[in-house]
Amino acid sequence: MKFLRIALVILGAIALAIGAWRPVAVKAGSPQQGQHPAGGVLQFKGEPLDLGDAAPRVGKLIANVGFIDIGGNRKNLSEIMGDSGLVVVIRDVFCPVSRKYGTRLGHIEDEYRDKGFGFLYVNVNKADTPEVVKDEIDAYGFEAPYVLDPGAPIAYVLEATTSPEVFVLDATRILRYRGAVDDQYGIGFTKVTPRKNYMVDALNAVEAGTEVESKGTIAPGCYLSLSGG
Repeated sequence: MKFLRIALVILGAIALAIGAWRPVAVKAGSPQQGQHPAGGVLQFKGEPLDLGDAAPRVGKLIANVGFIDIGGNRKNLSEIMGDSGLVVVIRDVFCPVSRKYGTRLGHIEDEYRDKGFGFLYVNVNKADTPEVVKDEIDAYGFEAPYVLDPGAPIAYVLEATTSPEVFVLDATRILRYRGAVDDQYGIGFTKVTPRKNYMVDALNAVEAGTEVESKGTIAPGCYLSLSGG
C-alpha cells in the first residue's frame, strides 16, 4: 500500500503540473456489471495523459525477469522476445477497462506476432484465479504466455501502475513505450473510435527502427495494489 500511495501522489503531481487532468480516484462497488469482485479498487478516471520524457523507465534496459506461466512453463523475458521486440500487457480479469480491451489486444497480438513481436500477459491481482484467467484467454484469443504474478516482480521492474497498461520493449530489452493501448476506452467514457493509437504506433516505430513519438502515457483503468512496496 505504501507503493500505491506514493504512485498516486506522483501521478497526481505530474498531471496537475501539466494541467491536463483532474484526478478522480473512485472505489469499485460490488461485483455487478463488470465491477471488480475484490472491492475497494482505485481507478484512474480520465483520458490518457502523455508523460513525454517523464515516463518512468522508458529508454532504460529492463531486467531479464524470470516467470512461470499458468501452464507451468518456466521462462524469462529474453526467451519469449521476438526478433522485433516484446510486449508486456498488464491484465485484471474484472477491471472494466481491461475487459473492454481484451478482444483488441488479442487481435493486436495476432497481427504483431507475425511481425516479430513476442507477447506476455501479466496479472498481479490475487483475486483472479487460474480458472477465470483461462476463461479470459479463451474469450479473447490470447496465445502468448500468461502469468499469474501476485508477487509482482515483473510489474515492479516495469514500475507498472494500472491495468491494462502495456509496455513495448525493443529486441535489446530497452523499454520504448509504456501506457494506454489507445484513447477509446476509460472509466466512464467510450469513444466511437480511437483518435490516438499509442500502442500500435509504438509497435510500428520499433519494427521500423525509428523513434517512438509518444513514449508514455498514464493508462486509464484500475490501479495495481502491489504487495511488498
